[in-house]
Amino acid sequence: MIRILIADRHAIIRAGLREFLSTERDIEVTGEAAFGDDVLKKINTDTFDVVVLDIFLSGRNGIDTLKLIYKYHADLPVLVLLPFSEDLYAVNFFRAGARGCLQKNSGPDEFIRAIRTVSQRRRYVTPSVADSLINVFENPAQQPAHQKLSRREFQIFYKIANGQLLSEVADELFLSAKTISTYRARIMKKMKLTCNADITRYAINSKLI
Repeated sequence: MIRILIADRHAIIRAGLREFLSTERDIEVTGEAAFGDDVLKKINTDTFDVVVLDIFLSGRNGIDTLKLIYKYHADLPVLVLLPFSEDLYAVNFFRAGARGCLQKNSGPDEFIRAIRTVSQRRRYVTPSVADSLINVFENPAQQPAHQKLSRREFQIFYKIANGQLLSEVADELFLSAKTISTYRARIMKKMKLTCNADITRYAINSKLI
């Protein structure tokens, strides 16, 4: 039996996924969470085979939660659900430890296939994500600017894009404000941006937020 933890900020989506998965004989939803911190608490107290993770969790966001899952439970497969095209996020989420990435509007058969695949400690990659990953390695100069960022840089980029102050980012990541400023400068240089508003504009135009 594949034990699933569904992490999504919307109760109606969690209920829908639970109802849908209840028809599968080899899959059982044994936990739910709306907040990133709740995900971490549950995986520390209960046993799961797969975490189905929404990137827009309440409280601690999806990429922060994913990083902490991978840090303390590196063998726990995580299937990330994305609201937009997978290839916009995929590289960064795979770097952060995800076993698979899938759009929320994917078909039921593909969703089940993805769960079963990652539960076997294999990666689930859609054709569009595969093309994106190959392009990163074969044509690094042509990849989107945000995919040139390291895992930590993307994490900070994402927070700034969502309007967080550098001091807030520093507090959340347990880093100094000076360190966050240094990361921000690297992000600006790599992406050829000049201010926080440019970061937010880029994220919106690229459908990252």
